Amino acid sequence: MEDSFGHYLKHQRELRGISLDDIANATRIPARHLEALEEDRFDDLPAEVFIKGYIRSYGEALGVDANELLTAYEERIGKGRREVREKSLKEAVQREHKKSFWQTQMKLVGFIVGLGLVGWLVWAILQSQPSTGPQEANAPVSGVTEKEVSSGTTGTQPVMGSGPQPGPPPEGGEAPPPPGSGMESSGAQPPSPTESPEGLDIVPGENKISQSENGGIINDLQDQIVPTNRSVLETPGSKQTGGFSLEIRASEKAWFHMIVDRETEKDFTLQPGERIVLRADEQILADIGNRNGSEFWLNGKKLELPGTRNVILDFVFKAELVE
Repeated sequence: MEDSFGHYLKHQRELRGISLDDIANATRIPARHLEALEEDRFDDLPAEVFIKGYIRSYGEALGVDANELLTAYEERIGKGRREVREKSLKEAVQREHKKSFWQTQMKLVGFIVGLGLVGWLVWAILQSQPSTGPQEANAPVSGVTEKEVSSGTTGTQPVMGSGPQPGPPPEGGEAPPPPGSGMESSGAQPPSPTESPEGLDIVPGENKISQSENGGIINDLQDQIVPTNRSVLETPGSKQTGGFSLEIRASEKAWFHMIVDRETEKDFTLQPGERIVLRADEQILADIGNRNGSEFWLNGKKLELPGTRNVILDFVFKAELVE
């Protein structure tokens, strides 16, 4: 048999006077594939199983023993091609394993770096927080500085709770009587604390808020009836006389759309247990969702809304409703 397997096939076909087209018609194999088979261009052919099928059909068309042709192909061509394929497959598997290994390593490095960044961030946050331990222990008491304590001079302001301190007797005179003996002088006494209307002790010289300012703060706190995570709805009539207030208390989740005095529009939702107060000069036009889960107090008096519908549209609140 010739060294070239394809040349051997072509030689056997030409000895019998059979054209390539005749074999193509007899075997239903494309002529271009038969040409590649005779020219040993096996890489231009389909998979290995198709090559062996072509050789078998080619031999049957020539009247040659197909098994002999297949044995010759396996010894000269097929075995080498199989070894090449196996080697290529092995190298591809190794490359894939290597790629997977490095991907795993990169993910591990990224995880470690990310963990380090998180730890550094936590450390930076802890370091940025002010320290309160030793500084509070060294802080001066009652406004007396450390220098004044060490020198024995604390100014003319007496320390609260310490009472008047006896001083040295004047020249040619007698020492003042000790405190509590009933012989104290009837002169000026230190100012005594006064009690504010709200039960807050106001010490002259120590308090930095006047009684009028203190009362204003208390009134503001009384108006703040909405939880701290919700804003108070201030309306144009909240500071004027002659208007009215509308308090809404929710026992279930409910939504509201309010137009106060035809100019201020508010949309809000109340959760169970929340309440809110709106103030107006003339009227409040309201759309109410879940009327059954809400209570309405007009100028401090509970108001029962007319009708039975749970959703109410365009209801007008006025002060006259409770008069």
